[in-house]
Amino acid sequence: MPHAMSMLSKVGKQETNLTYNKLLTWIKTKEKFSRAEALVKAKEVGIKDRTLSDILRRFIESNLIKKISHGLYTKT
Repeated sequence: MPHAMSMLSKVGKQETNLTYNKLLTWIKTKEKFSRAEALVKAKEVGIKDRTLSDILRRFIESNLIKKISHGLYTKT
């Protein structure tokens, strides 16, 4: 049974990556965006508010986006 759990885990990760990619694709269409704008898009693709905070932090750490002021971001 561990094999089945491993496969389910991979499916979950693939779905998560697709969701993150949808958000990142949207971000790439923007010169600047607010967290509020990102939250609207995030909810459209099924991302919760708290999860968005984590995603934005990871995107900043990966140099995909830059925080320019409180609640305001730009793509890098």
